[in-house]
Amino acid sequence: MPEYLSDEWLAAARQALEAATFDPPIDAPLAVSQVVSEGPHGVVAYTITIDGATATLRRDGQGTDPHTADLRFSQTYATAAAIARGDESAQWAFMHGRLQVGGDIGRMIAAIAVIETLGD
Repeated sequence: MPEYLSDEWLAAARQALEAATFDPPIDAPLAVSQVVSEGPHGVVAYTITIDGATATLRRDGQGTDPHTADLRFSQTYATAAAIARGDESAQWAFMHGRLQVGGDIGRMIAAIAVIETLGD
């Protein structure tokens, strides 16, 4: 397993997303950005775009801008890694100020089932 948020991890995540399909498909494109600071790889920012039944992942600065995403999540590496490992829930991190959420919250609520299917 590649180190979390390394170039190898991002490549594996991109491959997994491109192989996935969303059923039922999402009815309008949705862009979700993640910005993770204070990690071994510096600041890592990427955006997942779901369009219909397919998804793509792009590292920000490579054709995407996290500020234009429909939903934005930012946190430290320690928090992101704890959430990814299942040691901490995103809801707990948010309620304790460790996960910042921005963008269209109504859109997030409407798309929660799709977002949850992204998993790791």
